[in-house]
Amino acid sequence: MATGYINGGFFVLNKKIMNYLTTDQECDLEFGALQQLSQEGHLQAFIHDGFWQCMDNIREKDYLDGLVRKNKAPWVNW
Repeated sequence: MATGYINGGFFVLNKKIMNYLTTDQECDLEFGALQQLSQEGHLQAFIHDGFWQCMDNIREKDYLDGLVRKNKAPWVNW
């Protein structure tokens, strides 16, 4: 199994993020606002060391469904 961290792509933003964005078509969150926020020390990350599995395609959906059917889904705790 591979190890390491990925960006899950989830953000919690303060409404002040709008101060870093423009209506310009070239405005880019990743290569603009986020870089500036990082340089200013305004970004934080949450490291999740628990179970993680993408579900971007049918193979991954089938895998996750199989874990549920086998009662081996680590996110089910009831």
